[in-house]
Amino acid sequence: MLRNMTKKIMTHMVCGYPNMEESYNIYRTLSKYSTYIEVQFPFSDPIADGPIISQANREALHNGTDTWKCFDFLEAIHAWNTSQSKTIIMTYYHIVHFYGVEKFIERASNIGIFWVIIPDIPFDSEEGKVLIELCKDSNINFIPVVSSNISEERLMLLANSISTSLVYAVSQNMTTWNDLHLSEKFPAYIKRVRSLFHDSKIAVWFGIKTEKDIENVLQEADIAVLGSILLKIYNTSQTKGLDAFLKNLFQNKFDK
Repeated sequence: MLRNMTKKIMTHMVCGYPNMEESYNIYRTLSKYSTYIEVQFPFSDPIADGPIISQANREALHNGTDTWKCFDFLEAIHAWNTSQSKTIIMTYYHIVHFYGVEKFIERASNIGIFWVIIPDIPFDSEEGKVLIELCKDSNINFIPVVSSNISEERLMLLANSISTSLVYAVSQNMTTWNDLHLSEKFPAYIKRVRSLFHDSKIAVWFGIKTEKDIENVLQEADIAVLGSILLKIYNTSQTKGLDAFLKNLFQNKFDK
């Protein structure tokens, strides 16, 4: 049993997978249960994604999904979904750069996006500084990604450089589909992040597949992120299976 029943769930989907029409059905299904929905703009060479998410990226791109279509998707979703603060854009910097950094942030802001995750851009690079400043000017939270091996010095620099209400903490150094094995240092790791990002919620991803995984993560963090497991379920039993899986999780266990 969780000590804090206000803990939350974030879910992940790849825009355009398996096609754009089904992406709408997936988003609507996830929206019934998720506090946040991370919508990945597909990328040809995702850095930390395991085989399931990587394959979804490849198929989405093969089907012609591009940044313009992803924004059109979000625009249509937000016309339907009154809780716009749910949606997080996740992609890689090359996508943002190719579209145009200022244009990308402006389009996201005009749609009503409050959150972006660009995990491969160093926050203290020139490009990162420009991106973060544009986000700040547009009232968009740039969500930093941290791992357990980040140095104390760099973590402090990151905390002093970014004002955000959400921090993304990688559970362990691996790709997304590996099993979750939280080390004995995990509580101290989350505590260290929380001590510097005082008012930020901490979301944890990588390897979370089961109800027990979620409970273990949420003993320390605020949000558990479900990614590959949802794609695996969808690939087997489509949105009906997704709905059944998430419904079971939320029966008196977690808050939306």
